[in-house]
Amino acid sequence: MVDEGPRRRDGREAWGIADPDFLELFETAAAETGIEGLVLRADRKGRRWAVSRKEGREPRAFLAEEDGVRKLRIEEDRRLPGTRLLRKPRRLAALLGLPEPPPVEVLAWRPFGRAVLRCRIERCALYLKLFTRKGFARVLPGLEALRVLQARLCGLQDPRPPVLCLPLRRFEEEAALLLPEAPGRSLHEVLGARGAFSPEGLAASLEALHRIPAPDELPSRTFEDERRSTLRQLRAGALVDPSLAPLLAICESLPLPDPGPGNALVHTDLHDKQIYEEGGAFTWIDIENAARGDPLCDLVNLLEHIRLRELQAGGGPGTGPGEAAWSRALGIRERDLRVRSLRILVRARLAGVYAMRPQWQELSARLAAEALALPEWP
Repeated sequence: MVDEGPRRRDGREAWGIADPDFLELFETAAAETGIEGLVLRADRKGRRWAVSRKEGREPRAFLAEEDGVRKLRIEEDRRLPGTRLLRKPRRLAALLGLPEPPPVEVLAWRPFGRAVLRCRIERCALYLKLFTRKGFARVLPGLEALRVLQARLCGLQDPRPPVLCLPLRRFEEEAALLLPEAPGRSLHEVLGARGAFSPEGLAASLEALHRIPAPDELPSRTFEDERRSTLRQLRAGALVDPSLAPLLAICESLPLPDPGPGNALVHTDLHDKQIYEEGGAFTWIDIENAARGDPLCDLVNLLEHIRLRELQAGGGPGTGPGEAAWSRALGIRERDLRVRSLRILVRARLAGVYAMRPQWQELSARLAAEALALPEWP
């Protein structure tokens, strides 16, 4: 099992969080919420905070300040203009054309970054994604380009490419997008139920999408961008766990091969919780950061997350539907230098991600060790 409770890797009963601000954050937040679902974060401005994300409960945030740790309510996050809808529910009702404010749940919140709200309206759900003003302005041009692409994709059948879950409306003053509920269940739920699922259908759908050139208006996503994303996460993770330093050094100097054709649509964070399936048709959610690039970026990220879920379930690679079967279906060739480089970067990035989640310290250590071993492949 990978989550053996609060235990350092030397076996002592302690967490071993190196950064003193993070340690104080952890101790304060864990005392109130427990460690399950607790996430530590740091941003480029040096702010440190913790968010508790327990299933079925609204996120709770704790912010490190000079005079100690302060609890932060989402309504107080003025960097997200859309949080005013929580303070003024009748404004939300007016935007949605409803006589009364609907019930609202906060599903996700990254302080000073973004949040996701779910509005229950009779038997359906709508989602509000809240951005900073800068973030909102950044995603709008790409969304318009994706809307044009969606019109082209709708006419393709057998295999049918994924549907892109695009906003129904946008609210400029609130810097918010209104999105529909994706049909079916997430791939994460489908695979977790251990039912019959063949990766070939998804692979064919993705291949159909990758045959269509992505709009020129989208930003390009390169292997160097993948490296920068990994380094950013590893540097944050190393504040909590300094043993990530050797992995950080390897990723900084890792030779990157030339990417393949860089004109395919890439999600930039494609994994099992971003794909929904119903009746053999697939939908992508959270596509605001889509780009043009080598589709291997998405395929390797998806494969590494399939592998990750098997580890989180308490087993190891090969205990689930089959990493080899997924590799074959997605056309991933292990001896391809692009694949090796991307697997190192994705696995290293995940090590950094889970270093910031105290519940998963053992998993982070395992991912880091495996990423360090990957460059030695024959």
